[in-house]
Order: sequence, then C-alpha cells, then structure tokens
Amino acid sequence: DVCLLRPKSPTQSSGLMQAIFESSIVRQQLEDCMVGSTFRRVNVQQVKELVVPVPTTKAEQEAIAGALSDADGLIESLEQLIAKKRHIKQGAMQELLTGKRRLPGFQVKPGYKQTEVGVIPEDWELSPLRLSTAVITKGTTPTSVGHSYKDRGINFVKAESISNTGTLIAEKLAFIDDETHAVFRRSQLRESDLLVSIAGVLGRIGVIRMEDLPANTNQAVAIVRLDSTANLDRTYLFHYLRGTAIRTQIEDANVQAAQANLSLANVGNFLIAAPTVYGEQDAIAGVLSDMDAEIEALSTRLAKARQVKQGMMHELL
Repeated sequence: DVCLLRPKSPTQSSGLMQAIFESSIVRQQLEDCMVGSTFRRVNVQQVKELVVPVPTTKAEQEAIAGALSDADGLIESLEQLIAKKRHIKQGAMQELLTGKRRLPGFQVKPGYKQTEVGVIPEDWELSPLRLSTAVITKGTTPTSVGHSYKDRGINFVKAESISNTGTLIAEKLAFIDDETHAVFRRSQLRESDLLVSIAGVLGRIGVIRMEDLPANTNQAVAIVRLDSTANLDRTYLFHYLRGTAIRTQIEDANVQAAQANLSLANVGNFLIAAPTVYGEQDAIAGVLSDMDAEIEALSTRLAKARQVKQGMMHELL
C-alpha cells in the first residue's frame, strides 16, 4: 500500500519532490487515475507516469523546498501552541467550574461538600437546569411535515452546524424560507439562546449571536433559553455545559437506539453547580472566555498560515 520513490541523482531534491506530491499538481493526477469505491488505489506504474514540473538546478529546487519547509514550520509551531493552550484551558475549566480554585475575593464560606457532580464549595449551589430556564425545546425537520430546504434564506441549524468553539459553521447550515420559519414558531432562535445537540453527535454546545439570526433548528438540537430572573450567568452556563460534569451526565443519560440521543427531560435534569454570587460566575466566565478568544485568534493565524502556504505552493511549484 506504500510506493517508495528515490531520487535518481544527488541533483534532485527530495524536499521539493515531497512538496510537489502534496500539491494539487499531483493530487489531481492521482484523483484522475484512482480506481475502487470502498478502498481507492493507484498502482506503481501510474505513479511512475505522473508528470511533475522540476527546476533544472538543485539550488532552485532546494530554495523552493526550503521556503515551503519554513511555512510548514510556522504551521506546526502554531498547531503545537494551540494544543498547549487548549490543554491549559481544559485544566482551568476543571478547576474553576468545580470551585477547586477560587478567584480572588469570592470565597464566602470556607470548606467543600460532596454532591452528585462531585465536590464543590460550601457556598455554591447545585440545581437542575430546568429551574433556571424559560424554555427547553427543540425543532422539526422541514421535510417531515411537507416543507423543503432552500438554496438560501433563513439559517437552519443542525447538530453538525455547531463548531467545537460554540459558534455556527456557515458551510454546514441549511436554509428554509420565511413561510417554513413562521410555521416552526416554537423553534425560532433568539440571540443568546444556548444549543445542545441531542441526537447523533451528543453534547455539542452552541450559542446564538445576533449575526446568526434569523434562524431555526431541528429535533437534533435542544434550545435552552434562560429565565430572565434566574441567578445564572449565560456565559458561565455555556462554559459549564461544555465541561466534564455535563459530559459525564450525558454519558449516564444517553439512550442507545438507532442512534445516540437525549430527551429534553434529560437536558432539563442536567445538574448545574454554580456560585451563589453572580459576580463570581461572571468572573469565571470572563477568564474562560478570554482563553477561548486567545485560542480563536491563534486558530485564525493558523488558517491564514495554511492559506499562505497553499498560495506559495501554487506560485512556486
């Protein structure tokens, strides 16, 4: 399953050849000659017949390979930094969302207590999510009630539309028209609504921003809308829902049928541990949101670095 290639002479750069094989120049040729459906493949003779552009001097070959290698180095360093920052964020979530580490000025009552979600501070409360919400509901698939998807229109959110950071992935949104949106009044989304994927892929947590609206969703996504009188910070809840305590509760509640799923009752019964002082919730949320913003900024740099490398490959090769 692996084809070995070795330069014919010392005047040929292996680094350049590697870059060419990673480029669209070769990838497109491989796509054109691949056979098979489940396991696609090419043969050695087809690899031998691939046509590649190569400078005649080794100096130019090595210069191109060096430039692309430098771009790879930047990409790799950013990937490593992002991985490190995510690891630090996970540690911070584990400490801050359990009260193991308290932010300065917020400890009201010393000591800890054992609860269903583990040990939390004495001055924190544990309560089911439904007690703090005005709405926990879900939507409907348009085609199941005689409506259809459109090429453009109102954003329609599916479980796969929710990214790992909680924002919506534009390329994975579907669309419905105004009439369908009006029919699905119950699942019309509002700014600051939290989303929980409850079918297929479980526990993806999203948040609706003003730029996402108007929007609607289907039955694979639960809508969580906080009550205006609840003593629960929405951003704190967003981070808590993404933490290990909720992941454990999802695994315990998961009903295995044709696919993994949760009920709205399961979501309403999620146990939320939170400081009784609203300011502490806000402070914890602020620390975690700042970490998210730093990771997002690095991810943007990484995406840009990858785009630059693709441009370099297109120009240099």
